[in-house]
Amino acid sequence: MSYVIAVGADGSTAADAALRWAADDAERRGALRRVVHALDCWPHDIPKYTAGEWDDTLIRTGEKVLQDAAAVARQRRPDIEVTTVLMDGTPHIPTAEASSAR
Repeated sequence: MSYVIAVGADGSTAADAALRWAADDAERRGALRRVVHALDCWPHDIPKYTAGEWDDTLIRTGEKVLQDAAAVARQRRPDIEVTTVLMDGTPHIPTAEASSAR
């Protein structure tokens, strides 16, 4: 059976600690590790100020968070496979979805 360990990333010290723990766990289990960053765009999409410009900024920032998080994981355990996913939604839902996707 193939395991997927999903871990959320937001650039915080606590998230980096979770990334390192997940990297260790992925190596122990022989699992794929998926790093997830969730973008909750709807609060920024209000009629007077469209989210068009905000979306690009949020996406670029989310991609940078994922890039940095993947680097933390690969530095900790260079031999594990790390994938990244930028998802829409509040953080707990996409992370749970990502852990069940194979």
